[in-house]
Amino acid sequence: MEKERNGLDQFISKLMSDDDTLKKFLVDPTNGRQEYSITKAERAVLRRVTAHLSNKSKNGYGIQRDLGSYRRSLRLLQNVLHSHGAAHAAITSTDDTTYSFHVYITGDPNNPGAPYDNPGVAYTNYVTFTTSVDNAVTVADAMNFASPSNPSQGQKTDSISLGQGSDKDGNQGNISYAAVYNNNNWYVLEFTLSNFASSINGTYTLPFVLPDGTPVTGTDRFPFWFFSLNGKAISPNSNQGYLLTDGVTEGDDGESFVDFKLNGSNNIVWQPISPDMDYGFGPCFQTHYTPIVLGVPILEKDVVHVGQPFYTNIVKNVQIPTDATNAYLALNPDGTGDIRTDDTVTILIQGTSSSYTYFMDYSNCCSGRITPTGPQDILAGLLKADILLGDTVTITTTYADKCGGKISSSGYFLVFEK
Repeated sequence: MEKERNGLDQFISKLMSDDDTLKKFLVDPTNGRQEYSITKAERAVLRRVTAHLSNKSKNGYGIQRDLGSYRRSLRLLQNVLHSHGAAHAAITSTDDTTYSFHVYITGDPNNPGAPYDNPGVAYTNYVTFTTSVDNAVTVADAMNFASPSNPSQGQKTDSISLGQGSDKDGNQGNISYAAVYNNNNWYVLEFTLSNFASSINGTYTLPFVLPDGTPVTGTDRFPFWFFSLNGKAISPNSNQGYLLTDGVTEGDDGESFVDFKLNGSNNIVWQPISPDMDYGFGPCFQTHYTPIVLGVPILEKDVVHVGQPFYTNIVKNVQIPTDATNAYLALNPDGTGDIRTDDTVTILIQGTSSSYTYFMDYSNCCSGRITPTGPQDILAGLLKADILLGDTVTITTTYADKCGGKISSSGYFLVFEK
């Protein structure tokens, strides 16, 4: 019996690591019968678990799935085999790799995500655990994940146990997780901690999707679980939000842990992250004051009065923040985005006894081309003009034609950063 188990285990390992062997088995499940002493019953179980076919089916031509999907099914069967008997465990232990995980938490399941203005809250507590897995290719493999058959949008897995782990104080407890299916792939939805001798017990749910399975879009900033290899991908900084950490491997935007390859690494970190601008959301942290609309966008149209202003806006009682470190003229309310006007813009900032003027000719003296600029930091100019932090000013923005032909403009925000 041990010889049979050993042969079956070796064959599963071969299927996990060799594409040709797996493809041959899917076409003809008799492959491996002699070389690995696979019995007819074992072939039937392998085929049923791997391809989700009836054991009466003669071939796998009607089933088209990526090889990674088949291997996740094989992983599930392999884990079941590895749990049966000390003798079998001894056989597999030399081939297993130990993977170390750090899961950072707030310590309060009712507030599982870091506040946008205080990211460090999510990095004061953590739990660690290890898994021993043979031939893990992706982060999901190392976490004993096997995709349910034919998942639907918003579907949640049952709880998947990761065994015992310890908190930062060395207290032991149990760790499990669940994943959710979104946009044709799986994402970790929550970690559950139990039986720890501390107040961290509970379920930390961070949806990559809304509770009904709808993908998070627009400016909604739901936190979600983010993974990286060889350390924290991002570290909180009170002034700049999340900062990338050198020497750490991270996935592409929206990449599932099912697809993220380990590439030899056995150190995985999970962090609660608020989607930042890299993910198409607004900035995670309130690093700036409420943006001030200086001017609205003007769509292109024919000029009516050549060489004359075509838009003016006045904003009164604007206070320069006492702790401002930058003052950006920008397209977007977060201080990003190119600005432009066909042809010129004049922004006059008037204090009680002094004034500052920002002027830009985007036509380059009627060169025939409008050249946008990136965000412009005007704080140094304000201070040089004796408009001080804490002063109250009036701001007048004027778009003007210079060259005739067409007129247009981007919008303009004034964004003070802390």
